[in-house]
Amino acid sequence: MAALIPDARAARMESVRLRREMQARKRVVRQNSAYARQQLRTAEEALSRVQARRDERLPSPWSTLRWSYDHQALAGVLVPLP
Repeated sequence: MAALIPDARAARMESVRLRREMQARKRVVRQNSAYARQQLRTAEEALSRVQARRDERLPSPWSTLRWSYDHQALAGVLVPLP
């Protein structure tokens, strides 16, 4: 029985160490997740601003008409060069 006590203490100390390490890693993962969510939110806001700006009608330099830029039509006309 006395021979098992040092092994038991070592196992207990190892489990405490592993538990602390696991908690530290969970904390890091939570921080990374929060940072990634914030980056995603920022990117989505920027994308919505770009899309809203793309849908704005632009003033014509020659008349009082407002122009819109049709991205789809232009994408269909352009052909990549080799």
